[in-house]
Amino acid sequence: FSMRQEYLGNCSRLILLFFLLSALSCSTHRPKVMEPGPGIFTSVPDESRARLLERLHLFSEYRHRHLWDKVYDMLDDDYKRSLIETNQMGRDEYIKLGGIYEKHEQFCSFIPGSAEKLDEDTWMIIGCFSFGCVFPAYYAAELTAHLKDGEWYFEDQNRVFLGFDEGLMPCNEKWLQGRQ
Repeated sequence: FSMRQEYLGNCSRLILLFFLLSALSCSTHRPKVMEPGPGIFTSVPDESRARLLERLHLFSEYRHRHLWDKVYDMLDDDYKRSLIETNQMGRDEYIKLGGIYEKHEQFCSFIPGSAEKLDEDTWMIIGCFSFGCVFPAYYAAELTAHLKDGEWYFEDQNRVFLGFDEGLMPCNEKWLQGRQ
C-alpha cells in the first residue's frame, strides 16, 4: 500500500512539474516574426521593408503579451473606425476585451510567406500564425498592412477558415507556396 502511495505521489509531482514548466514556458516565450525569405517583400518599397518587418515584430510582441493598448495604437485608423461602426468597439472596449479575439489565446509567432500589393499604400501579408507556446498549432493568416506617412499600421489578423463548420485552415508549405 505504501509503494502505491509513493508511486501516486511521484506521478502527481511529475504532472505538477510539467504544468509548471508549461506555464513558465508560455510566460517567458518571446513571440517571433520569422525572417521572410528572399523575394517575399519585393512588392514593398525598398526604403520601407525594414520598418515593416520591425513593426511586424512589435505587433506580434504586443499581441503575445496582451498589451492591447499598444496593439490598438498600431491599428490603421480606417480599421479603428470600422471597429466602432460594426462592433461598437472603441479603444477602451478593444483593450478591455483583448482585441477582437479572446484573451485566452496564446499567440506566439507570425511567419510571413508573401506580400501582395492591393493598392497604392496597402499590402496583404500572407503567412502563418501559431497559437500555443509548448505545443504550437500553425494556421493560415492574412494580415493587412497600410503604409501611411512612412509608418506601417495594421488590421487584426484574418484567420483563414476552411468552411463554415470545418475550422481554421492549417498552415503549411503548400498554403504559403499557393499564395505567392
